[in-house]
Amino acid sequence: MNASQIILLIASFLVISMLILIVNTSKMQVVETQISKRTTFVAINEAKNLIDEIKVKKFDENVGSNFLMIRNNLTRSSMFGPENESYPNFDDIDDYHNFTKDFLSPEKENLTLRVTVNYVNEQNPEIISTSNTFYKLVTIRCFRNNQQLLEFKNLFSVW
Repeated sequence: MNASQIILLIASFLVISMLILIVNTSKMQVVETQISKRTTFVAINEAKNLIDEIKVKKFDENVGSNFLMIRNNLTRSSMFGPENESYPNFDDIDDYHNFTKDFLSPEKENLTLRVTVNYVNEQNPEIISTSNTFYKLVTIRCFRNNQQLLEFKNLFSVW
């Protein structure tokens, strides 16, 4: 074997090695994308299930069956959170304030749902209200490794 054949042999090994590396990197990116999509799908499903669970609760513990509703009778936002109940036995929407739910993705990643409940301005529900209103905004954020993955908002009304 002469020197030029050895150089060609080494060059062909380098080219094949680079091709293998490129193909493997591409395959890994596809797998990572699939895992991310599955994790996002599971997170969306868990958040949706939690919203569906919240939807069937009373608007406020202090809302009775009468049609006369007074804002000042509603629970103050500083009192949001469970009163004397624990999950899953919450009886109204604001019991979910500061509620967290941990679950695993199909790839065994730890995911966390965090819920906040706020009164919002009746004319502009994007503005959080410090006073009682007839609208509550439930925000559910999903975190993976302490990084926010997604966020859902749902507006609830006393009506």
